[in-house]
Amino acid sequence: MKVLAITRTAVVTSHRERFKALSKFEDIDLTVVCPEYWVEGYRKIHMEKNREETYKLITLPTFSWRLPWGTMKNVTYRYRDLDKVIEKVQPDIFDVLEEPYSMVTAHTLRLKERLCPDAKFIFYSAQNIKKRYPLPFRSAEKYVFNKSDFSFPVSLGVKDILSQKSFSKGMEVIPWGVDPEIFKRLQVTELKKGLKLRRFTVGYAGRLVKEKGIIELMRAVAGLEDDTSFLIIGSGPLEKKIRRLSRRLNMKDRVIIKGGCKREEMPRYLSAMDILIVPSRTTKKWKEQFGRIIIEAWGCFVPVIGSSSGHIPELIGQAGLIFEEGDVLEMRHKIKQVKKNIRLRLQLIERGKVQVRDNYTWEKVAGKIHDVYQKLLQTESLTG
Repeated sequence: MKVLAITRTAVVTSHRERFKALSKFEDIDLTVVCPEYWVEGYRKIHMEKNREETYKLITLPTFSWRLPWGTMKNVTYRYRDLDKVIEKVQPDIFDVLEEPYSMVTAHTLRLKERLCPDAKFIFYSAQNIKKRYPLPFRSAEKYVFNKSDFSFPVSLGVKDILSQKSFSKGMEVIPWGVDPEIFKRLQVTELKKGLKLRRFTVGYAGRLVKEKGIIELMRAVAGLEDDTSFLIIGSGPLEKKIRRLSRRLNMKDRVIIKGGCKREEMPRYLSAMDILIVPSRTTKKWKEQFGRIIIEAWGCFVPVIGSSSGHIPELIGQAGLIFEEGDVLEMRHKIKQVKKNIRLRLQLIERGKVQVRDNYTWEKVAGKIHDVYQKLLQTESLTG
């Protein structure tokens, strides 16, 4: 089967692990299209090929009405010359890792209808809040719902939203995955010395924005003993406020802000943490959609504590601890539990390892995707 996958996330090398795993199936002839560059975590990333690509990887320029980078750019862009790629590949399946209301999804579907009308079309969704979009996004979503054959929601909550919005075609929850050969426990003694980490390190990795709960986490760590460091991996508009707050809370020497880093470097910093906190806070327009850093931390044998926002409780289950989002005292209490109870810490590490092994390796995820591909094409052959 010929599969054409389209996603802006493929500019990041580690995000291509999904396709590496898919290409191992002998019956899949995979082509992936992504932009020449994109902005991820406030960093401009140029797509880099490597010698280990086991599928065809094509970069195309994008067009986005001259909008700046950001959320609007994500949903308004489309690819130039995508029609030429489609005509050359002649795919049996389009796997578009973009939201149904995005212009790139609707544009790709129109090209598919014109150039490969018999091919199957799958879209991705991580939107876990029911929203009514303005034009033209509302029209794009309706068109994609009507003409698509299948959807890959990233969680049960997203699947429920698609059902509420009357998407009546097939759906299969396809989570993010992790490569255990990359995300694994590393020896980082020298790194910890270089960062001047203390006996116990509380970690955070993600964007430094209000909805990620970083300020509440700062206040929670401020009430912990002086033998506790706070390692922050990420960048964003709240960085200056975080530095000011660290001085105000008399914890400047305990707060280490590394800034953004490549995802390939994340295992080193995760391995320097004794615990990872995911303190996301729900807003009117957003709640945590998946929490990929959680499964990456599990892969590095790091216990996780998360808030009650969005998909976090569903993802963590019994493999971590949950606190009510925004509750600084409960968050601090949960951190102390893990810090002081080595038995609990080891239990959470083991449960996280099992979750990754059983559900979140890219091989497991790719197997679910491959099963859907086969069923879609089998259905076509039976009805054809």
